[in-house]
Formats: sequence, structure tokens, C-alpha cells
Amino acid sequence: MELIIPKDYDPRLSIRETQDAIKYIRDTFQKEMGREMHLERISAPLFVEKSSGLNDNLNGTERPVSFDMLGLPGETLEVVHSLAKWKRMALKKYGFKPGEGLYTNMNAIRRDEELDNLHSCYVDQWDWERVITKEQRTLDTLKDTVREIFKIIKHMQHEVWYKYPEAVKHLPKDIYFITSQELEDLYPDNTPKERENLITREHGCVFLMQIGDKLAGGKPHDGRAPDYDDWKLNGDILFWFEHLQCALEISSMGIRVDEAALEYQLKKAGCEDRRSLPYHKMLLNGELPYTIGGGIGQSRLCMLLLDRAHIGEVQASIWPQGEQDLSAVAIGWERIMESNISIFFIIEIIGTVAFASSGALVAIKQRLDLLGVVVLGVTTAVGGGMLRDILLGIVPPSLFMNPVYVYTAFLTAMVLFILVWLNQQILESRYISAYEKMMNLFDAIGLGAFTVTGINTAGTAGYGEYHFLSIFLGVLTGVGGGILRDMLAGQSPYILRKHVYASASIAGAVCYVCLNGWLSRDASMILSAILVVLIRLLATKYDWNLPTAYHTKNK
Repeated sequence: MELIIPKDYDPRLSIRETQDAIKYIRDTFQKEMGREMHLERISAPLFVEKSSGLNDNLNGTERPVSFDMLGLPGETLEVVHSLAKWKRMALKKYGFKPGEGLYTNMNAIRRDEELDNLHSCYVDQWDWERVITKEQRTLDTLKDTVREIFKIIKHMQHEVWYKYPEAVKHLPKDIYFITSQELEDLYPDNTPKERENLITREHGCVFLMQIGDKLAGGKPHDGRAPDYDDWKLNGDILFWFEHLQCALEISSMGIRVDEAALEYQLKKAGCEDRRSLPYHKMLLNGELPYTIGGGIGQSRLCMLLLDRAHIGEVQASIWPQGEQDLSAVAIGWERIMESNISIFFIIEIIGTVAFASSGALVAIKQRLDLLGVVVLGVTTAVGGGMLRDILLGIVPPSLFMNPVYVYTAFLTAMVLFILVWLNQQILESRYISAYEKMMNLFDAIGLGAFTVTGINTAGTAGYGEYHFLSIFLGVLTGVGGGILRDMLAGQSPYILRKHVYASASIAGAVCYVCLNGWLSRDASMILSAILVVLIRLLATKYDWNLPTAYHTKNK
């Protein structure tokens, strides 16, 4: 795969925010995995002795990083490629029973890796292994375990969504199972990678089974070492990755070889000389437990959940000239973050200031004290977003997880309170007209800003295709704070009585939904917000109102 920089790519989070998200994902996922799969965390080696036979040669062509050691003359040490065989030895050594298992943080160097958006010479993954009985060496056991892992990844999607709702990628609801032979039968004229892309694009998430042995076409779907996975009981978990238009492998796993499978696969791969290695002798003699295990890429998972286009954005590694630091995708990242801080954030801050001002002005007009001014200002600014988040299931709402909007609303209300306190003439009757104009302007700006950010949040939550829901959430975000403000102030809600208020929000929401398929997200947001503001200001100027049931002929 060549290096790909997606058009209009927006990483959403800054570099430091991304680092915080990476730590959160890694810490949370391994706790969830350990609890749900009954795995204990243990320490694992970075290198092993070559003579032990514990290192994995993966596809059979990768060269391990090797070195000698002063304290072990005549011995060659190798940086691990994976820990599949080591884990099985550890399960025996530590006395794990069926149903129990372990996981570890595995780091490796793969010197022959072809570097691109998905591949790095540095490998970081959770390697896990669990003891099973001989009777459990079945496809049903394999599929049940895959579903366990998929469930944990889906749960992580929701965890990340709660904390970083603007950045998370939304995953399919289920995982589809297919064998490599069935896939070849389905797409006989395509290459293995093309088949993976086609099936994963169709289903969103796929577990591709039985990798390693030759297919009817005469070649294996992909290479697998003959001495850890049973080729009839293994597979890869693949997710469709829209940025790169390809399948993203998150995990390679399987039920490990027993005595018969090892004999068959060593012979098939022409590796019968390995039978004399210590690990292989123990396995053939029935001294090792039957197990199922695999690896789950840590950087790959972060890349998937944060919807990043290059693994270099979530991992520190070495890249060719021109791809240094966070890879070539970093071209323009700082420019994007500086010029686009983002548009979404700028619009939300504008809306927060505007609505906080309108709430504070209502409180001041009602002669409320300092606390009342602050409460109405903050409630007006964040109330609609809070209601939206509750409906979307973002609990606690984002205003508590990212209180910058609360702080902004608080400061805005305080500034207005101080200005009025220092200039008492503002409260005189001759300034009522100016008050009304300010109130209408702030309300119009806040309504436009929050209508479009409400729809955008619905989209990032995975509901962008549900247009009615998106429009409803946009309008709720726009008018919700004002409704709460008027209820607290003891007055008839402004939304229901004046100057085409909710109707303007609905018009802007519909405009955003229509434009979003034709223009960029930012352009759609800006134009739709402007439409809302224009409708509100024109309705005020020309006294536009929807008809009421009560009317008189003479005014």
C-alpha cells in the first residue's frame, strides 16, 4: 500500500489530546479484556534464545533482530516477533487451569516490514492466551471467543465516545464469519487482499477463518507459521477502514496446534527439523496445555477507535525521510489545528458566549442577584447540549467531562453582571430598546451556532444517517437552553411566542442536512448557522410570526 493522505482529513484532537486518548484506550481496554476474558496480566520477555525455538517466524520470511550477549557466549538472542509459543509455556509454568489465561504487553521490532499507513517496524500489542480442554478445540469455541473480543472492542467504542465524542469512529453492530476458502469461491478472480477489502467493506467487520493451508486455487490465503495456530481453527479480525478504503486487521488469533496438527503442519511447511527443538518436543509429548490465543494491536486499536489515517499518529516509531514525526499525514496537522481549532469548537464557543449573554440579560432584567445571573447564563449556554447528550446516551454529558463551555458561560455572565453593576443607567427605561436588540442578536447567534453543532454531534455519535433524529437533536440543542432559561425566569418560553424562533432553527437544521452531502462539514455548518441568524434577525425586523388561533380584525 502506498502512503495515503485522505482529502480534507481532520484528526479532530490535538497532539496532546491524542496522547491522553491513547493512554485512556490502552488502560481501559486491557482492564476490560482481563475482566471479561478471565486473563491475568504478567510480564513477558523482549527477547528469547534462538535455540529455544520460542520465537515465531510469522510468515516464514521475516528476519528477527538478533544479537549476542557477553554473559551467554555462543548463544544468539532474538527480539521476539510474537509470544504465541512463549505464552503457552508460561501457562504450563504458572499452573493455569482450563478457563484461566494471561495477557501481556508485547513489544517487538519487525525489520522487514513494508512501511505505510498501517504498518510500522515497531509492534505493540496485547498478547493473550487461555487454557482450554481438548474437547474445546472446535470452531464453536473459536467463534465464541471472537465474539467476546468484538464485544469488548464495541464497548471500548462507547467508552471513547463518552470521553471524546467528536473523535470516535463508530463500528458495525456485529461481526461476520467466513472461511478463506469461501472467500476465494466468492471472489475467485481477485487477490487475497482484494478479497479481504471486498468482504469487509460489505459487512463492516469480518472474522476471516482458516488461514495458512493451501486453498483450492493452489495457494494459501496468507502465510502462517506451522507451529502455533491450527490452520483449521484460526483467523483474523478485520474492520472496514473508510479513510484508507481497505480492511484493517486488528487481531490475528486461533486455537493452537495439538500434537496431530503440529505434525501435519510441520510436514506441509517443510519444517520437520523443528521437531527437535525443546518447545516442539514438549508439545509432541503432550506436556503443554491446549490453548487459544492471539494478539490485539494496541496502536491499531487506537487508530481504529480514534479514526486516524496513519499509525504514526498514535505511535512513536521511525519512518522514512519525509514521513518523520507523526508520518506524512502530519503534513498540515498543526496547520489544521491552528487554522481550524476547529471550526466546530469556534462555533460552539460563539454560541456559548451568545446564549450565556442572553441568559444573563434575562436574569438582570428580572433583578436577580449574582447567583441568579450566573445560573441563568450557564443554564442557557449548556442546557440544550446537556439535553442532547442525555438523549444520545452520552452520560455524564460532555459539559461535565469538558467544562470549558461552563467556564466560558460563567465568565460571560460575570462580565455582563459587572458591566451593569458599574453602569446602573443601563437599567433605565430608555435602554429597554437596546436591551431587546442585544437580546435578539445574542439569541440569534446562539441559536444558529448550537443548531448546527447539535446536528454535528448526532453525526459523530453515529446517527448521521437518521435525518429526522439529527434535525430534532439540532433544534433541541438550539432551543433547549432558552426553554430552561425562560422556565427558571418564570416567563412564557420565547420559542413559542416570538419571531419565528424554533422555525428558524428547523430551517437551519434542514439546510445543514441537505448541504452536508454536497459541501464539506465546515462549510455546511457555517452556511446553515448564517441562515438561522438571518431568519431570526429578519423576523425581528419585519415582525414575522407564525399565525395563532386567536386574532382580531382591528389592531
